[in-house]
Amino acid sequence: MQGMETRRSSQSKPYRLTDLWHSSKPGPIALKGLIIFILIINFIKWMPGVIQQFGYPLIYQRDFIQEYLMARAIANHVDPYLPVSTLANHFFGPLPVKTFPHPTPYPPAAGLISMPLVFLDFSQASIAWLVLEMGCAVASIILLLKLTGRAVTGRNVVLCTVILCCWSPFLQEIGIGQLETLLLLLLVAFWAVFKSRRWVFAGGLLGLSIALKLIAWPIVLYLVLRRKWKVVCSACCSAAMLNLVAAALIGFRGFAYYYTNVTRCVIELYRSDEFNFSSYALPWKLFAGTRSYVLRGFAAPPMLNAPLLALVLSFLLPLMLLSLGLLVALRARCFETSFGVLVCVAILINPVAWHHSLVLALIPLAMIARHFLEGTVTSGVNRPFVYSILFIFFPYDGFRRWILTFMKVDSPLIGVDQVSSAASLFVFIPAVCLVVFSWVLWKLDSGDRCRTCVN
Repeated sequence: MQGMETRRSSQSKPYRLTDLWHSSKPGPIALKGLIIFILIINFIKWMPGVIQQFGYPLIYQRDFIQEYLMARAIANHVDPYLPVSTLANHFFGPLPVKTFPHPTPYPPAAGLISMPLVFLDFSQASIAWLVLEMGCAVASIILLLKLTGRAVTGRNVVLCTVILCCWSPFLQEIGIGQLETLLLLLLVAFWAVFKSRRWVFAGGLLGLSIALKLIAWPIVLYLVLRRKWKVVCSACCSAAMLNLVAAALIGFRGFAYYYTNVTRCVIELYRSDEFNFSSYALPWKLFAGTRSYVLRGFAAPPMLNAPLLALVLSFLLPLMLLSLGLLVALRARCFETSFGVLVCVAILINPVAWHHSLVLALIPLAMIARHFLEGTVTSGVNRPFVYSILFIFFPYDGFRRWILTFMKVDSPLIGVDQVSSAASLFVFIPAVCLVVFSWVLWKLDSGDRCRTCVN
């Protein structure tokens, strides 16, 4: 009995991040060395590629070309939902490299954000967008430090920024010029404003994020179930107003064309892409195979060739995750837990989830880090979280190279690397990490430590 009590007490021993970092035991020392090694490898691996993305001609293969051409098209009264390659030929002339053959997947309101950049040429606009992304990242770090009770000092901000710049999802984000850093700032600001109970302002920030990219809508659904009507109405109004302004600029025909045709077309192109780790993509890869139709990636046969089953499960699996996430969020004792879980769910159920989508996972990571710093994390959740951190910080390209080196098979497709169906599932490691983060948040949920209660 005494041995069982000793074992039980050791399992419930709280962990502090500072104690773990300053520990002289071999295990923590090895862990610190591994984390630092991974961060350095990330920086060495990704930073040269990021720099190359701003040089000629690779600059025209950045995702930012979609935002820029969309704004140029709106400003010049051209259909912004023509294929990106067509718009590029219209505004730039023939390009030395291939670009996206499909229309931009961004909602109409996203073109409004890029409108000030149409007065710059593409190279200048790319630099300006990089500065905006870095500004959003630093502002997000400052807000996260405040929300987690840390001192907002120059040392802390610089340290967090350096660590962020050694993280492959963020480096990929700034390399291709996506919207995730802007969405991160909007969602972190929403969290901060919601905490101060300024409902209308909070809803406006949430609606703006949804208008720019349809990711955070599960949070609105949660707020509806919680009857937070001021936040919900404000979010809906701000999203609707931005869409109405965009519709007035591009025409209601083009506006309707995006929501009825463009989204469906883009989802079909990327649903079985190697890099897509969303829950929507999982059934397609299991029962229809992995194949990259736009981006260069490997191919893999299905485990069971059943496209109809893939179609059915591609709707059921995200619906199940959404239902489970809402259930956890509604049963959580504080809004912080609900918000962190729903951010993870929002990434997972989006039809297309890329490696740079993990930038939004900084929100649940910051929440869990606060518990580590306050010493409220026990061994039961400590180890799964640490393992997930190692996997989420490990450069995905390392997994990809390992797969292609050791699990490559003969391919019937010319010029396409093919691996086994089991090897293609390595891409879902980030999805597993997001599930672990949600589980850790649920386990750490405590009414006594709530920062923003929903009641």
